[in-house]
Amino acid sequence: NADIAAAAKGSASLGVGLDEAASAAGALFMGFSGFNTINASTREELIKTTAALENVGVSAELTANSVDFLTKALGVSAEEAAATQVRLAEFASSIGVAPSVMAENFKQSQPIMVQYGKVVGNQVFEQLTKQAKATGVAFGDLLSIAGQFDTFEGAADSVGKLNSILGTNMSATEMLTMKENERIETLIRSIQAQGIAFKDLG
Repeated sequence: NADIAAAAKGSASLGVGLDEAASAAGALFMGFSGFNTINASTREELIKTTAALENVGVSAELTANSVDFLTKALGVSAEEAAATQVRLAEFASSIGVAPSVMAENFKQSQPIMVQYGKVVGNQVFEQLTKQAKATGVAFGDLLSIAGQFDTFEGAADSVGKLNSILGTNMSATEMLTMKENERIETLIRSIQAQGIAFKDLG
């Protein structure tokens, strides 16, 4: 109760009152396993951030999930995890994507973050997000497309079919060793070089 009251105090400009703070605290308690182990001031900031994000469309449950993932899988502090959620919302606004969509995309990108780490994983995520926005293809669909090249067999099969159908000259080995955003960029360039719009493909 003290954490909720402290988070709500002075947060009216963020649209955070007692009800919003209580809802955010409940979601964090249920979705962020380390919530009770962090200090009071950090709990207050997390509640405030989570409630403020919910006011722009990002569910408190999704924020709690992301904070839990970042602290457990990537080893960042709770403060940094909260700041990351704010940066994602700001990044969403800067490229014309709804913060709720950005948050959901981030959840889908968790395997990438684990694979590449915090810094590179975030770069790959941001590039994929921009590609999804530019092409009109859903973020999850881009991940599925890029995932076809995760194994040599998959890369060889997919590249062979694409080269045959489109008359391109892509390399299965190169696609296998590329990051997800690089694979999508290569596909877009190769397809557009044939006079075909990537977003028009099935």
